[in-house]
Amino acid sequence: MWFPRASISKHAAQKKHIANVQNHQLQLREQARKRAAESSYSQQQHDRQSHYEDDIDWYDEYDQRAGPTYDYGAHDNTGQSKAWYDADGEEVFFTAGDESFNALEASLARALKDASNAAVEHFQGHEIPLHDDTEDFNLGYRQEYDNPPIEDVFKAHADRTAATQQGHTGQWAPYPDKATFLTDLLFRSPRLRFSRAQQKAILQWARHLGATVPSHWGVSKAHEEVKEEVGISTQRQESAQGHVWYLNKIGDSIAKDISNPITRPEMVFYPEYANEKMSQVWHGEKMLRDVPDHLLTPMVRVGSGRIFYVNELVSLTNNGWFIPTRWFMQKGKSGSESRMYAMGHDVVKAQDGTLIQMDDLVTVPVDTFTATYPELLRDKFSGRCPLAETCKFRDKMPHPLREKAVNRPVYSIPVIVFLDDVSGNQSKQWNKHFSCYLSNGALPREKLSEEFHVRFVATSPHAAPLEIMEGVRSSIAETYRDPIKAYDCQSKEEVLIQVYPLLFAGDNPMQAELCSCSGLNSNYFCRTCKCGGTQEFKRTDAGYASLFESGSLRSSWDTYEELCKQYAVAYESGASTKLAESSRASGVKDPIAQPILDSMIKIGQEIRKNNPHRVAKATPEEVQALLDAELRKARSRGSVINPLLQMDDYGVDINKDTPTEILHTILLGVVKYFWAQTTTLLEKDKKLAIFESRLRSVEESGLNIPKLSAEYMCQYKGGLIGKHFKSLSQVMAFAVHDLVPQDVLNSWIIIGRLVVLLWHTEIENIDNYTDELNSTIDDFLLLTAKCSPAIIISKPKFHFLIHLAFYIRRFGPALLFSTERYESYNAVFRAASIHSNHQAPSRDIAWCFASMDTVKHIATGGWWKSKARGGKWVQASPRILEFISQYSEFAELLGLSTQEPIVPGSINNSHVYSPEQRKEEPDSEPSYKEPNQSRKAPDPVEWTATIAHAHLAQPPANAIYHAKDFATKAQDVVKVGGHVIARHEGGIYSPLTIGRVVEILGPTSSWTQSPHGVKVTVQLFDFAEQPHPILHMPVVLKSDSFSVLNASDILAAVNLQHDCHAGNCQPGEARHTTQEREVTSRTRMYVRHTDHSRYIVNMHAIHNHRILKDAIPPSLKPSRLVDSATESDIKVTAATHIRGKRQKQQEKAKEVLINNVIDRTTTSSADMPEDKALAAVENNDNLIKITEGLVMPSEAAVDNDEGSNIAYEQQQTSSNQPSEPQCTQARNPKTLPRHEFAFDHDESSQTGNGNKAWESAPNDVLKHWCRLNKVPLTGKKSDIVERLRAHFERTSLPPPSFNDLVIAKKVVQTQRLEKALVKTQLGDDQKRKRAAEEAEEPEDSSRAAKWPRTDV
Repeated sequence: MWFPRASISKHAAQKKHIANVQNHQLQLREQARKRAAESSYSQQQHDRQSHYEDDIDWYDEYDQRAGPTYDYGAHDNTGQSKAWYDADGEEVFFTAGDESFNALEASLARALKDASNAAVEHFQGHEIPLHDDTEDFNLGYRQEYDNPPIEDVFKAHADRTAATQQGHTGQWAPYPDKATFLTDLLFRSPRLRFSRAQQKAILQWARHLGATVPSHWGVSKAHEEVKEEVGISTQRQESAQGHVWYLNKIGDSIAKDISNPITRPEMVFYPEYANEKMSQVWHGEKMLRDVPDHLLTPMVRVGSGRIFYVNELVSLTNNGWFIPTRWFMQKGKSGSESRMYAMGHDVVKAQDGTLIQMDDLVTVPVDTFTATYPELLRDKFSGRCPLAETCKFRDKMPHPLREKAVNRPVYSIPVIVFLDDVSGNQSKQWNKHFSCYLSNGALPREKLSEEFHVRFVATSPHAAPLEIMEGVRSSIAETYRDPIKAYDCQSKEEVLIQVYPLLFAGDNPMQAELCSCSGLNSNYFCRTCKCGGTQEFKRTDAGYASLFESGSLRSSWDTYEELCKQYAVAYESGASTKLAESSRASGVKDPIAQPILDSMIKIGQEIRKNNPHRVAKATPEEVQALLDAELRKARSRGSVINPLLQMDDYGVDINKDTPTEILHTILLGVVKYFWAQTTTLLEKDKKLAIFESRLRSVEESGLNIPKLSAEYMCQYKGGLIGKHFKSLSQVMAFAVHDLVPQDVLNSWIIIGRLVVLLWHTEIENIDNYTDELNSTIDDFLLLTAKCSPAIIISKPKFHFLIHLAFYIRRFGPALLFSTERYESYNAVFRAASIHSNHQAPSRDIAWCFASMDTVKHIATGGWWKSKARGGKWVQASPRILEFISQYSEFAELLGLSTQEPIVPGSINNSHVYSPEQRKEEPDSEPSYKEPNQSRKAPDPVEWTATIAHAHLAQPPANAIYHAKDFATKAQDVVKVGGHVIARHEGGIYSPLTIGRVVEILGPTSSWTQSPHGVKVTVQLFDFAEQPHPILHMPVVLKSDSFSVLNASDILAAVNLQHDCHAGNCQPGEARHTTQEREVTSRTRMYVRHTDHSRYIVNMHAIHNHRILKDAIPPSLKPSRLVDSATESDIKVTAATHIRGKRQKQQEKAKEVLINNVIDRTTTSSADMPEDKALAAVENNDNLIKITEGLVMPSEAAVDNDEGSNIAYEQQQTSSNQPSEPQCTQARNPKTLPRHEFAFDHDESSQTGNGNKAWESAPNDVLKHWCRLNKVPLTGKKSDIVERLRAHFERTSLPPPSFNDLVIAKKVVQTQRLEKALVKTQLGDDQKRKRAAEEAEEPEDSSRAAKWPRTDV
């Protein structure tokens, strides 16, 4: 018996502990002797049986051999298990070891079947009873004594090592028992992390309830052994800059996928030509055309196992010859099964009998191959290559991997690499880590979006992104030098795998750094093309128009050459200035090369200086020699140029392999900008409350979006995230249709179209799709130029939209390179970081993810090569696979989807009563039923009491009842009153229509979830002849026609919005709000609809858009909102407006600064008249240049993707006052019509919340305002803001407008340079006079009061 430490003294506890340990060791020896005697007999019986006989029941075999101490499967006929007892004979309340043997679940049936039929061994043998205190693994110690005696630790380690060398062979192998498996599974779950203290507390809690669980030390040691056997290798990396970090080998991660029964069946190893369709990465042009031949899968297996390799001669069925260079699949025109093809060169026989390769590339079906190259050498060519000496493939035969693979398949797998900065803290304190994840590009899009398939690679708070990429490159290259051995769980054989990078995902700043681009704030901001120029050039007509088009594409080689030129410049005199000019002119700045260049420039400057200790000045040859030595020194430490620019051998052109990412560019980019500008307009016009009511009243059914929270979005409009903008883009046009100018409304209509196009999961015709996408982007950019011209220059994301069509053709639908799944996975990373001691973050987090992947691989049926089993490929015992399939809670912890698929046409919820029947009382208690109890069958209804009886001549044969909802063919759950797309007449060839579900009837004979016999009564809608005049979407009208359809004829749910424009609907319906699940007295305003017969089809809905598009008549398809004939005029007008605004800002800034200087100079010197001071200021060119450079803000300010004060930021980018366009730069000057720019409003007229931007002004501006209003200016910024706010409320004065803030900022900047400016303006006489006065004055504070100290 064990005593708690708190119940006895320390000395008594120690003595009792030693005595118990000694007794326990005696019991161990005695029971070990008994087990040895029993095992000899069991081994003899075991040797007579074969492990590979299919007719042996695995569990029956275990029951026959189980020891007498514990009948694991003991169950009586009543289904009640036998009781468990502890060492004192007392009954245990529950145990982790008593588990019933249920049937295998369907979710892992394939894995279990493979486990029973495979020719590779499972772990088999005896299990050590969970309740047995003689468990060697945890020494039987209670958690109160977490640190056992050191001699027992060594003994247990020796026993455990011997057991590990033989391999755990229990029912829960590779774990010693069920308790250890469940504990390890719980503690290594990605989404449920525990600290060490919490883990120990959980184990203590289980023990106090009577469960027999291992100690924390025992679980940790068991996991380390399993990880050593199964896990991913973690490698130490050291960069050229001296940073140390750790990386999980990419090859090991991908090998887990091909060895796992969940991922392997979905993997595709060859590119596929799908005609005009595109839905996966292997449909993209990069895999089909641009990836080098040597990177793709080099072999293909045909027929009975014959393996053909690329670059080898093969014979064809027509007695011809052929040399394949790459393999690809091609689908038939009718979408039939894909057929394997080879692209390569025909081979013909010359007159001298040698074979000559033709230059043209042709495609040949692989099923026409008849003999491999080794077979040809053996059977036809007597071991001598028949190709001519001039053939370039002669030296490549046989393929190098043929000998290395030894008749094993070799697969090349693409990977998607993601890199981003993420905080490792739970608090708001920023703890920056650069983290790298990857996805298996051989998986389909549906699998890529799941968290289960995201793999961690590396992280570091010290190493820069390109340093991490150096390690990623090395890990990828290692798979080609020495291919990774893996077990193909589908074909039941060992294979070799290689890995190559497909694309690099990330946000725009990160992708710019990976491309060695100088950043979004530079003149040449685009990483994909060479678009850009100086700010002056962008304000010209030609420069502004160039932002609407793609420039010449960049390439890795061009960037590499530019960096080589920068290294050459570093050798020259004046290299610092020349290097800065070179970077500005090219837009290339490499984070790896820049520190080396700076060091070389500094050394060159020091050498070229006149040194009094040097006898002679250094010659150019000496300077070059020293700089050469510095460069060689840097090169010896590692790469001196971005490693991604030197990966052309691995198919990487980094400027083309960093696709425009839709989360940060669309949702957190252009949609966020328009949201900020639109809400600013609404606040200015005092229409935000109306907008909130409309947003609250939007119909959400059929959108498949989170619940819209209008209050939150309007209150925290500056802090919304991606999911909010994704929802807003689908409904915004309906909420602002008459609240904003028409250009703004048209912009939201185009945004809705753009989001729908970019969130396509499948593209039917890539040519038509890209044409529509390009025209939509063109319209959006033109409308943006009409609303806010300057934002095209200041926000590079608008230009990035132009390259979307190029990247979609290259990689497939935009969702494939979206970063939403990786941004979500940051939560898993953050949890791993929080539960570490932060002493070795890169190593500890890498180990943590390796541990999670190990447990995930074991629990889902993955295979691994067991060292303890003599190098055989094994997987976990069927008990583990069965457990995961039966208990969805543990499957969810691993990131697996456990949601049951919806059966189309089935009734998913319980029935509802017909109107005549009594409804359930609202205060009645709900009845909770056990999952295994069947629900009560619904009461049938009379056929004559249904709506369907009037529209269906023949009644159903069975009794029917009213159902609440049903599932459509697209698996949408539709309730009565929902709108659907249906086949009007029934059948697959019936035309599509839109209607409203008015009744759902189900047969009482199969009312649970059967799709048979379900009838749906639909009220049909008619399409109006013309689209909506304002929103440009189809309009449907409710008709008097009804149709009773089978549930299988209902295709999908559709979102219809009420036509409030035609009905002139206004907010007027007050509804009580619900708080804490209680109806309160507070009310919210909703829109009161005046008519329920006219609806607008929401073409901005992402959900079911493909089906909706097929249901719309061709005459109602959307058209362009901008006339292409006015495109050039819009661009010229916008550029002219920008120049006019710029000119007015300069003139106003000069006027403010000159007046301020005159005031200072005239008050400082009474001898200098005002007109003379004014003339001195106006005639000083140097002062004017200083003024222009001082007060004009940069127009290239770039927003932060993570979000900032967007409203204030948009105010800074907008104009102070609308100015008359001045077409000074037009090539053909003509009179342009005056255009009102919707977002180019005067901020000085803003009121309400929009005028609170002054609170975010800098401290010096706020203090200046305090001086003007005679308010104390001491204390913190928050104190100053509170005093100013109280002053404005007390005096009823309006707070400073945006114009006032701009002027105040200019005045403050003027004061900072006051001393230098005054010295510039005062004449020599005034200077001498001031010097004389200063010499006579005593050193006190009077001068400081007269001439305040300023920072120059």
